[in-house]
Amino acid sequence: MTITGRSRHRSFQSTAVAVLLASASLPAHAAAAAAAASAIAGDAAASGQAAAPTDRSQQDIIVNAPPLFRDILPERSLDQDAIDSYGASTVDEILGDLQVELGDDAEQPLFIVNGQRVSDLSEIGALPVEVLRNIVVLPRGAALRVGGTGTQRVISITLKRTLRQATLTAAHKISTDGDWNADRGEAMLTRIKGDTRANLTFRMRDESPLLESQRGIIQPAPFFPYAVAGNVIGFPDTRAEIDPALSALAGQPVFVVPLPASAPTLQQLAGVANQQNVTDLGAFRTLRPKTRNYDLNGTFATRLATWLPQVRRFTGTATAAIICGAFPGCCSCFPRPTPSHLFRTA
Repeated sequence: MTITGRSRHRSFQSTAVAVLLASASLPAHAAAAAAAASAIAGDAAASGQAAAPTDRSQQDIIVNAPPLFRDILPERSLDQDAIDSYGASTVDEILGDLQVELGDDAEQPLFIVNGQRVSDLSEIGALPVEVLRNIVVLPRGAALRVGGTGTQRVISITLKRTLRQATLTAAHKISTDGDWNADRGEAMLTRIKGDTRANLTFRMRDESPLLESQRGIIQPAPFFPYAVAGNVIGFPDTRAEIDPALSALAGQPVFVVPLPASAPTLQQLAGVANQQNVTDLGAFRTLRPKTRNYDLNGTFATRLATWLPQVRRFTGTATAAIICGAFPGCCSCFPRPTPSHLFRTA
């Protein structure tokens, strides 16, 4: 348009000069020609001015906050470098860290995603932090402009308009005192195109058990001398001697003897009188259980209209845990056949 306007202008100027040279007796025609030339020049200038904004409109415009909050100074403003410095893997994690830094508030902050107020962050909480373009934290009272209360902060989140990403992470943990470890893995598929977001995440976590005996926890003395190998005591009076013949043979009252692997004689029992089998129950009690957890969740969000969002979510979880609280006790009572022998077949 600009080149065409200039060529028309030059052509008409040449015509106007020719008229002036041919006849000075036609001032009216000369004046009309000059006016027409000026009009054409004005059209050309207007055409040039209209074309300029068309070129500038193709440049990227970065918006750091919704227009409602242009006059409010943010408390915090995180660009992509600041977001990466947190070392978080998901949006939920970085928002949790950010709210800890902001301190305890009487009310939860009001969240805005891409300029739209949201009441449930679950549609973006599982997304990787790579989808974030920036995060802006506005002071208390800013929420009044979008229907919040005077004590609420506003956290404005801007997501990238286009993203396609696959992420795989794995981690191994060990205890500095040993005897415990945990493995964690995560696979995530994410795709964003405009207002449509899809995310699929699979997580797995496996932890080994940690026993009381592995941390040197002293077990309380049992009321009865229970043990895996077993002990023999008197009954019903558990503090009385087991058998008078056994006490006479041992030369002392016998209140407990360890149960041997095979059927014993009185002489064998007398040799271990008042000794007992002992089992460290801490080897069977867990401080941390053995656990294995699988988690699968997906999210699909889009907008059917500017005022009508649509969100679909599904979640599946499977967890297995083994918790040990020690062995159950067992007490077997046998009648005494004769005073002379502890064990005898009837």
